[in-house]
Amino acid sequence: MQLTAWILVFLAFIHSGCGIRCFIDNKVGSQICATGNGIARCAIRTEVGGVTSRYCIGEASNLGCTADGTGTVCICESNECNESATRAGNNAPSLEALAVLTLVSCFITLYV
Repeated sequence: MQLTAWILVFLAFIHSGCGIRCFIDNKVGSQICATGNGIARCAIRTEVGGVTSRYCIGEASNLGCTADGTGTVCICESNECNESATRAGNNAPSLEALAVLTLVSCFITLYV
């Protein structure tokens, strides 16, 4: 029953447009990311030459890391998970942990 309550809280905050915190290139610290439908994920791309970029991406993206001929992209879905490719690639939070992090992040952003 308690897990169901956390899931409902999580879904309510996501639906209200509060997203997760991601690192974004050219911005200081992490930023709240939300797409048009209120759901976003964090991503980090490392080019073959070593250039790294961090950004938000929509929910249609698959979690985890994929490599192509030009580099590797890692997509994750918890606060500040795109700090590094290692962290993004190993990011697999439990649903309950993700709900708590989202709830705290939204509360701080909205009321502090």
